[in-house]
Amino acid sequence: MSVLTEQQSKNNQPLLDYQLLTIPAPIQVSPDSGDPNVAALIIVVSNGRNEEVYCKKIVFRFDIGDPAYPDASYLTDSAVDIDATAATETQWQISHNNDGIFTATPKKDSAREIASQGLTFKIYDIKVSKQVGTFAFTIIEHSSITAKEGEYTIKKTIFKVAKFPQRYTVQDLIADPPVIDPGGKTTLFWDGPEDALYTLQWRDNTKDVSHVRSYSVEGLTQPTTFYLTVTYQLDEETVKVIKTFPVDVNPAQMLEFSAS
Repeated sequence: MSVLTEQQSKNNQPLLDYQLLTIPAPIQVSPDSGDPNVAALIIVVSNGRNEEVYCKKIVFRFDIGDPAYPDASYLTDSAVDIDATAATETQWQISHNNDGIFTATPKKDSAREIASQGLTFKIYDIKVSKQVGTFAFTIIEHSSITAKEGEYTIKKTIFKVAKFPQRYTVQDLIADPPVIDPGGKTTLFWDGPEDALYTLQWRDNTKDVSHVRSYSVEGLTQPTTFYLTVTYQLDEETVKVIKTFPVDVNPAQMLEFSAS
């Protein structure tokens, strides 16, 4: 998942909920020489309210820097090859024009209504700059709780996303075995920087696993998702990486008894 913090204005909070994910997680800066590292941003839009929300446009934006003037506050200093797509492309579409501004709109007015269904957008092939730092990703929402054209207003939220040094690599959380019998045992494995804090969570359990790179759990009786939270400092800011892994549990076997 992404490494970020969200900032919202109290006066114009979006009606919709936004989750920003990054590939890779965390984003890592490009090397001084050789091919640049490439990143993607995935935006998941949902409606957590108990009523419909009408949305006619969502704008996503990040500033593109100038390679002649390196600046850690930019995600990239090149707009070349950046592209975007809408996972819900039958209902919505997304366009851009090489300026770091991406505009998502419904293909028809009936698609403005967002109830329980969600929207997903992906901005990809982003060449990450070489400077470690934090960049701003802005979301501007044109929405209303009614379908009346004159009642749409603009709301905004800003995500602050960290770019890490190349050495800050957090490997995916895995479990072996990934499927167990009821009451069985599985072992979680991970790897990452030595100076980070690691917390493993599942159901009502929380364990500090900062000094190990594996942890065994037994006695599971139903499918369980494990969450590994990795916390460390970047430019005096605390950032987090969250890795997940679902462990499945086979159905309990029914014993058959025959009459003697």
